[in-house]
Amino acid sequence: MVFAAHNTPTKIKAVCPGGTTSTVLMAADGLASPTATAVGGRLSTSRTQGG
Repeated sequence: MVFAAHNTPTKIKAVCPGGTTSTVLMAADGLASPTATAVGGRLSTSRTQGG
């Protein structure tokens, strides 16, 4: 999935692998003049650490 910033109109859209898009944030959510996106968090997959 890719997140794309649209400055006019003020929106952040998610672009799925199949090409479908959906708006995930907009001006009504407090977004103002996005020029880039950054995503942080943890992977949801299980990993085993060896010692």
